[in-house]
Amino acid sequence: DKTLAAKSADIAISFKGGAAGKEIAFSGTGVIDFVRQRFDMAVDLPASAGISGTIEERLIDKVLYLKLPAAVSAVAGGKSWVRVGTPSIGKSGGSLGSLSQNPADILGSLRSVSSSVTTVGIDYIRGVKTTHYRANIDLAKAAASGAKASLDRATIDRYKKALGSTLLPVDVYLDSKGLPARFAITVKPAAGSVTASEIGSVAISIDFYNYGTANPAAIVAPPASEVGTLPTGALHG
Repeated sequence: DKTLAAKSADIAISFKGGAAGKEIAFSGTGVIDFVRQRFDMAVDLPASAGISGTIEERLIDKVLYLKLPAAVSAVAGGKSWVRVGTPSIGKSGGSLGSLSQNPADILGSLRSVSSSVTTVGIDYIRGVKTTHYRANIDLAKAAASGAKASLDRATIDRYKKALGSTLLPVDVYLDSKGLPARFAITVKPAAGSVTASEIGSVAISIDFYNYGTANPAAIVAPPASEVGTLPTGALHG
């Protein structure tokens, strides 16, 4: 509720994970509009992700657009941008990484936190003093409440299979105003699960800063004439 009242913020994301024995790590920075549910972020991808270089991600009305590095734009017919997935990106895959598709969805998932919340201590995030809390998102509660966006039922089922539990551990860092400075999730699939052999561990952290002073006015859909489509599997080599 407080982030919505702040209307906007700058964001920085960090991702580490694995798939089929391949480790992937990347980071990015951008701006998010909490009111219109839009964000624009530049992400630096390594070659291990199947495509290397800087990709711009722009979420507009639940549609994700990617601006590809010039070296690979040919796979999209020479277009600067591509449209990814369906109009509701939360239903596009249900993978353990899907919570990273929209930073606002991660904050929204806090509405399904269980009653078990632990105060870890004091930490400084980007020079700001914060209180570090550890809690669990109750996936069963999220499903029962009809949680929107990334927490669709398919995604929830995948988490349950991976964790061997309906609880997803999270770390949240709140500043003196109660605004999240960092949100972090680490998923470690249960030993012997099918998911463990598929993806390994996933760690996502998102920093939120410059609340209310970030400028999201430029987050608009790219011109249709500049948007192409990707062949199936084009980004996975």
